[in-house]
Amino acid sequence: MSDKPRTDGSSPTCGILQVYLKKVAAEPISFSALQAFIEGKQRKQTPQVLTAINVLQLIIHQAPNLSSGSHSTESDSDEELAQIHTAIAPLLDSASPQELHQALAITQKLLLNTRSRCRELLKRNTLLETLASHGRKKLTANELALAVKEDTIKAHGHKYSMTHCLWIDTHLFPLCTCPNIDLSSKEHWLSPLSIEDGVKAELFLFIPETDHELMSHKNFGRSFAKGINSVRSEMVSDVKSCAGAIFTMSSDIFLAGYKRSTESKYHTLLVNTNDAYTKFAPILFPNPENPSSQTFLKTAWQACSDFESLDFRQEFTIFEVNPSQKNEGEDLGAVNYNSRHDSSSSCCCDLSPLW
Repeated sequence: MSDKPRTDGSSPTCGILQVYLKKVAAEPISFSALQAFIEGKQRKQTPQVLTAINVLQLIIHQAPNLSSGSHSTESDSDEELAQIHTAIAPLLDSASPQELHQALAITQKLLLNTRSRCRELLKRNTLLETLASHGRKKLTANELALAVKEDTIKAHGHKYSMTHCLWIDTHLFPLCTCPNIDLSSKEHWLSPLSIEDGVKAELFLFIPETDHELMSHKNFGRSFAKGINSVRSEMVSDVKSCAGAIFTMSSDIFLAGYKRSTESKYHTLLVNTNDAYTKFAPILFPNPENPSSQTFLKTAWQACSDFESLDFRQEFTIFEVNPSQKNEGEDLGAVNYNSRHDSSSSCCCDLSPLW
């Protein structure tokens, strides 16, 4: 075959790779030798040539397993070697760029899998060296697997806090079997024990099946809780910053309009220069200079809440004014919606200046 690369202007890198992939598959070759071969064939180090060199450098890491005839280890199965051979096998002279892209995609997946296994082995080796220096030389398989996958367990906790709950009872662990309970049934909420079984069942559905065995280890809950706590601390920080920005402003911003171009004291709510404001919840106090939890929201009207339809109007006691009065909300600057709703519906705060 000719060693001249394809000069197709639509895919110059594919032409270069097509030539040198054949050379990699034809004979054992080191990366330095291949790089010298490429530089000898190419007069100029174009971006396409550099891209080809980088890709081939990754592929060569798999080539020795195929060409040296070495015995397979536990992590290198015959199936993987066959896939590598298929990926870097000599292509026909008439091979299209799509076929070359497909071969490179297969090789890239194999390399990513190998990289993941190598990282796990490095973590395992580092862990063993650390534990050996502390006199711990005999570890169970579960203890070692749990320590290696600690980052993965923390990531599970991170996702769990965002999709399920911000807290977890670590006393639920270790978990060995999934409770036989229907999460969509009423029995799920009948007793504290059934609620606990429901949480356990949710955990078995949430944690990948490949990691179910780790849930039986006594330290799984500690690592899982670390991932949850990290998210909760981030959310608390965001809430504190939002509340701080609100409480430093005058309460008039919630009751009356203002000119955005001239009122510089409200520019702290700006997140960009496109006249867009940060959307904060309307947290109000009667006396913003001396806020108190006892007066929290006592004089604020909830936005668009129909208490009668929600069937808890009588239990909801945060309002000091009877919402059935005709002048409801006028002293607070709220918009009166009696013209459109009956007296059983509450009115809404005019929060348009913020939004």
